[in-house]
Amino acid sequence: MDELDAAKHVTDGTNDNGIDAIYVDLRDRRIYVVQSKWHDQGTGSISVGDMHKTVSGLRDLTEEKFDRFNKKFASTIRDIETALGDPAVTFCLVVAITGETKLAKEVQDVVDDALAEMNEISEMLTVKLLGLAELHQILREGGAAPKIDLELTLEGWGSVSEPYAAFYGVIDGVTVAQWYLEHGGRLFDDNLRKALGTTAVNAQLTATIEEDPQNFWYFNNGITALCSSVKKTAKGGASRVTGDFVVNGMSIVNGAQTVSSLAEKYKADSSALDSVQVWIRLISLEGCPPEFATDVTRATNTQNVVESRDFLSLDPNQQRLQDDIQLSLGKRYVFKRGEPAPEFVDGCTVSEALVALACAKPDSGFAVLAKSAIGRLEDRRGRYYPQLFRDSTTAFEVWQSVQVHRAVEQSLMDLRAASEGKRKAVATQGNRMIAHAVLQKLSASHDLSAEIPESLWSALLEEVPQLTEKTLDLLWAHVESDYASNYVTSLFKNAAKCNDISNHLKAVLEV
Repeated sequence: MDELDAAKHVTDGTNDNGIDAIYVDLRDRRIYVVQSKWHDQGTGSISVGDMHKTVSGLRDLTEEKFDRFNKKFASTIRDIETALGDPAVTFCLVVAITGETKLAKEVQDVVDDALAEMNEISEMLTVKLLGLAELHQILREGGAAPKIDLELTLEGWGSVSEPYAAFYGVIDGVTVAQWYLEHGGRLFDDNLRKALGTTAVNAQLTATIEEDPQNFWYFNNGITALCSSVKKTAKGGASRVTGDFVVNGMSIVNGAQTVSSLAEKYKADSSALDSVQVWIRLISLEGCPPEFATDVTRATNTQNVVESRDFLSLDPNQQRLQDDIQLSLGKRYVFKRGEPAPEFVDGCTVSEALVALACAKPDSGFAVLAKSAIGRLEDRRGRYYPQLFRDSTTAFEVWQSVQVHRAVEQSLMDLRAASEGKRKAVATQGNRMIAHAVLQKLSASHDLSAEIPESLWSALLEEVPQLTEKTLDLLWAHVESDYASNYVTSLFKNAAKCNDISNHLKAVLEV
């Protein structure tokens, strides 16, 4: 961004709580927190006290204790709140210093402790250290990293010449993995997102490498890369069996998860990719209009893709539930993506049912996955989905669980609006555990899988707001007493800790 826009995100000053700048990228679902230290001599670093202050400020940020920050944060608070409500949000702590790109051991220990706690379950926090060398490079190159130039070999290659030049073919998985090990995230500088770490998609990629490597090309969408130029060498002449290419200024705009997954597997076992082949497109930007690169990046990342939810339509239980909900309740149940969702009073979607049924399970691990890894619940071949949508799951179980869950979420929305600080953060991050506790309490006296008479059901739903508020207060107090040192953003993604929390709530609620 330009200097004027960037300046709006600078928070340095009195009561900055250890944070000198903050930027929320809602599209990339990431919050950037910056701490900087300037020393005229060009040799200084950051003290252990300053790093403790920054880490403490990061914790206050996750707990929505905005009263501990100065007025310069005011314009960003709404975006921070929106981002914190997204279970997939991540943080990047940027430490900029004018000395060597290295922290003293006691300072690094503070950083490592924060990384260990926030990343206990999934990678929520990354740290980027910018020393004098990196800052000088940024200034010298206008913010752009050095372009990546490669020489590569494609099998079965082909080309497109009009309207713009491009080449395509098959490349071996080892070469792709080595690109990432050498260049890291710079490979994806022009992409909408970097490698996402451990995700359901990456897990499937890894499973294919391990169990069916020879079919990787068939099961994977491959890689699309934009290049300043692509030239075929004279080696091999016109043969299309193999071709050698010189690629300048390459940036992968689609396929980051493929590349990072291959690299991770290669690091663990260098022979694992021996029979893996990857489809690749190399698009030359020579002679292209100025906006073409942006258009390709956007198009390759936003076209409709098949999601795990789409495979749920193959489950006969989904059609059965749709029929039962229509016939028994006169409601609509939508389980195919693209079909308009019904109004709240008219029915629900499979996504709503999935979360509600997960929270209704006695095992709190389901509620944790509903917060942290919904894709694992959607996997028909996994261990969780068959326990949610059983042959015996009834229309009443789905619809009544959804209604309770909706009532809990509405109550929490009202409670968040009236709360601040850590109580508000717990209401946001702990919503699935609260819904789990409320559903356990109601299920103890009512069988949600059977039809509950309308008069009794209306009275039961009227109990939900008060029960939700009571549960929030109990949860908040328990977090303050037993988990005060935990980041709330990662606490409610930890299955073991949430099991303890669930048992505590059941005990005090007398479930």
